Amino acid sequence: MLCSIPLTGLIYYSFDTSSVTGNIVTNLGSGGSAYNGQLDGGPVVSSIDKAVGTGAISLISSHSQYVQIPALTMTSAGVSFAFWFKTSAPDSRIFDFGNGNGNSNVDSVSATVGGALMQFFTCIGSCPSSNSEFADGALPVTDQVWRHVVWTIDSGDNWVMYINGQVADAYSSVAPVTAVLRSYNFLGKSNDGSIAYFDGLIDEFYYFENVLSPAEVMSLYQQGGKLIEEGFCPFHISDATLNLCVCFCSLLLSQLHQSSFLPPQVRLHVSSSSLLVGTNLVILTSLLIQHNRHLPFNIFPYLTAYVMLTS
Repeated sequence: MLCSIPLTGLIYYSFDTSSVTGNIVTNLGSGGSAYNGQLDGGPVVSSIDKAVGTGAISLISSHSQYVQIPALTMTSAGVSFAFWFKTSAPDSRIFDFGNGNGNSNVDSVSATVGGALMQFFTCIGSCPSSNSEFADGALPVTDQVWRHVVWTIDSGDNWVMYINGQVADAYSSVAPVTAVLRSYNFLGKSNDGSIAYFDGLIDEFYYFENVLSPAEVMSLYQQGGKLIEEGFCPFHISDATLNLCVCFCSLLLSQLHQSSFLPPQVRLHVSSSSLLVGTNLVILTSLLIQHNRHLPFNIFPYLTAYVMLTS
């Protein structure tokens, strides 16, 4: 089990089995039920082939399956998209936020498997006038392997694309995201009728109204368990909330070691006991405060989790 920095997007579809009821995908992001997704064409949640959690959405191109996302006005201050995907099909759309086909598709934002490569598009004004960039043009992505992708666009029109937690490509002054209403938004379908529906699986889709940092991108990737051998938090406890507390203690301990406030041989005592975890949490946090150290990230979700466990 790996530590993860708590992240909250406006839209977050986990596609876990508990988050899909009938044809409704529950939005677990800060936007709440206003951004619940809708399944069209009969896609199903796969509980066997998934990247994170208990499920991923399986889309079949020949059945015209997709997820519809409610109308959305994006911010021009900076946005990020994050998702896992797996496919063997070239030339298909992973997501598309826009306003219809052809020249009416004003200011669209989309991610595509272009040929066999990962490709990102924006349209400024009307499509088909567009800006597009590839993420790692040497890396085919149609090999039926799960990959984690993040695309960030900042207010200076700079794009960064990450694959599996690492920067795949970065481009300066490409194009902005304009603050216009986008009414036709999809996972697995394009606003351009000439581009095929997506064929494969998508998991853990996020839309953030901020630019993710490299550490936050890595945290999302680690949720897929791909870096367990690098030992960010090599503990496994059955209670996921308790494990977050343990991981937070581990990160605090790492901060103290790096600052020479504790010798390297001091180690966190790991137990399924919530009392021991809570004690470690309080002691390590107190040490950081005593030495005027900034916390590595927001402590409150972890304190809340601990209180819930012990109340």
